[in-house]
Amino acid sequence: MTARADWLLERGRNREALALLPAGDDDADALRLRRAIALHRLHEPQAAVLAADLQARFAAARKRGETGHAREEARLALDVLAQPGRALALARENWAQQQEPADAVLLLRAALAAGRPADALPLRDWAHDPAAIDQRLAADWHRVRK
Repeated sequence: MTARADWLLERGRNREALALLPAGDDDADALRLRRAIALHRLHEPQAAVLAADLQARFAAARKRGETGHAREEARLALDVLAQPGRALALARENWAQQQEPADAVLLLRAALAAGRPADALPLRDWAHDPAAIDQRLAADWHRVRK
């Protein structure tokens, strides 16, 4: 479900993504995050409530010593809270833990949003040409190489 929601969100199909995502208190953080992104993009007031809830959940996880939510935390900061600096710090933390194509896209997006394209240069170590690995990187990779 998260992959389908991400696909819809990447294409600006926010209402469809929202319809796909459940709205329960027991939902996984990954689903709640995508719901918050869709709501935010649709200018729905529930987005702020859901974002605050996610922030509290992420803070509680960090307090317990859990660091596995860095990707979701970074996306919340970048796509809902308009905190590109925090998103970049979290995306870098996430990149140190896991290096999947979605993590590369997140690091690049956060670096560009924070006005620090050079912070995405570690992607070059991951793949000589990251844009060849994932088309989502192709549009913006040239901004890092300069």
